[in-house]
Amino acid sequence: MRELLAACAAGNEKAILAEKMYYYRIKKYIGAYAAALGGVDIILFTGGVGENQMECRREVCKDMEFMGIELDNDVNAKVRGEEAIISTADSKVKVVVIPTDEELLIASDTMDILKKYNFMLLIYNKKDGLDFESIFFLFLLCISNSYIQYFICAILS
Repeated sequence: MRELLAACAAGNEKAILAEKMYYYRIKKYIGAYAAALGGVDIILFTGGVGENQMECRREVCKDMEFMGIELDNDVNAKVRGEEAIISTADSKVKVVVIPTDEELLIASDTMDILKKYNFMLLIYNKKDGLDFESIFFLFLLCISNSYIQYFICAILS
């Protein structure tokens, strides 16, 4: 996305078209879901683009007043990577920005999978001072447990 924005800023016509198509598609999804669900109560912007690019939020919400979406452009312009309500007080649809912690979600999902399939994960940081014998002992302890079928050791420098 950074490359696309840089190309748009440089006046690249194909990049500008791609950006407009991107915003149009998001807007189209909002309309489709509004039709399927019988209306909209809240629009949530999250993830890298949603939480950090006020231009995206502005363009997606532009001309959506007929659905009750009224963006506070001053607030929207100030929000970057923080939780905030960016719709006006009079907006029938609340528009919000909520940051995500994608790394935490990936780590949490990984641990759930490891538990489900009886994996043991040991993350070892060399700075912790554990020697090879200690790690090997932990390994033997883990595999002696009948619930743990697989052992993974990640060594960080």
